[in-house]
Amino acid sequence: MRHLPDWVLAVALLVVLEVGVATTSHIRPGWRGLAAVAAALAALPLAWRHRAPIAVWAVVGLATLGGMVNHGTDFKGPALLVALYTVVTMSSRRVSLLTGAITAVAVTAATAGGERHSAHWQDFVLPPLVVAAVWLVGDNVRVRRAYVGELEAKAARAELDRAADSARAAAAERTRIARELHDVVVHHVSVIAVQAGAARMQADQAGDTGPAREAWAAVEATARTALAELRRLLGLLRSDDDAAELSPAPGLDQLERLVEDLRRAGLPVEARIEGTAGPLPSAVDLSAYRIAQEALTNVLKHAGPVHTVLVVRFCGDHVDVEVTNDAAPGPPSVYEGSGHGLVGMRERVGLLGGRLSAHARAEGGFAVLASLPLGGPQP
Repeated sequence: MRHLPDWVLAVALLVVLEVGVATTSHIRPGWRGLAAVAAALAALPLAWRHRAPIAVWAVVGLATLGGMVNHGTDFKGPALLVALYTVVTMSSRRVSLLTGAITAVAVTAATAGGERHSAHWQDFVLPPLVVAAVWLVGDNVRVRRAYVGELEAKAARAELDRAADSARAAAAERTRIARELHDVVVHHVSVIAVQAGAARMQADQAGDTGPAREAWAAVEATARTALAELRRLLGLLRSDDDAAELSPAPGLDQLERLVEDLRRAGLPVEARIEGTAGPLPSAVDLSAYRIAQEALTNVLKHAGPVHTVLVVRFCGDHVDVEVTNDAAPGPPSVYEGSGHGLVGMRERVGLLGGRLSAHARAEGGFAVLASLPLGGPQP
């Protein structure tokens, strides 16, 4: 089916050329059959013009020129022009120039040397002009195709680069999240080890040597073993650049300091808390802070000092972090999802089984809403 248009063109030209042979009166007597064969050889090979363009051009050219010289026909070479056009569009410029020049010279010689009473100046001017016009059209199409193909290839490479860049950003964000959550887990396991050790010491002081003391001792040993493994893992997760980042993980209790820092940086932020704030799981507290930090930083980076509203909403079984900003002055920014900030937010929200919405607002600006369940990922 891919070559069906070529077959249709070949058959259509065959009909046109054969009708021309049948209706032409000045073909030599007895040569009409050979003229019909030449017309067939000039038209039917065009069905293979995209598979073997130069070979088709050669066969079609010889058949066309033979008919023009030997049978006294006028220059009616649409098949040869189609074959030349195909060569020009599919070959290098060096090859197309060579085939164009050969075609122009051969057609001019056959037209001027055919069985005519006398040659006219049009016989030396019109054929080269027609061939040159076909060559120019074909060369323009070839250049255009090459240009479009290069643009498509660049777009495909850029898409692959963006996908790889997003994958690297997601991997880096997962590592960062793992480091932070690792610190949270280490803290809780340390508390378990300390409390189990204290309970075991109380049992020793009370003279209890029964199963309760052994249970507390087992809990303490297991917790300390887990703590040692977690610290070893922490050494693998941390690089030399962030080895010094051992300060306590931030949470929503530091939100006011974050807002003040951004205000000093030039971002007019309006922050408020809705609902009754209660104790949050460490992972949720950390992720809520990081999402607010990333969303506000994105506003300052991409929209500039525009009015921004930060809302932390406590809703019983989940906490919402919403950041909305007004439209930036001047041309609209193209930051919807193009940076890595949203990648990090999606990773954090997905880790906790929450939902993230990030979109441009109808009235201008951008909105980010993250909903984090307090009970962790839901089955």
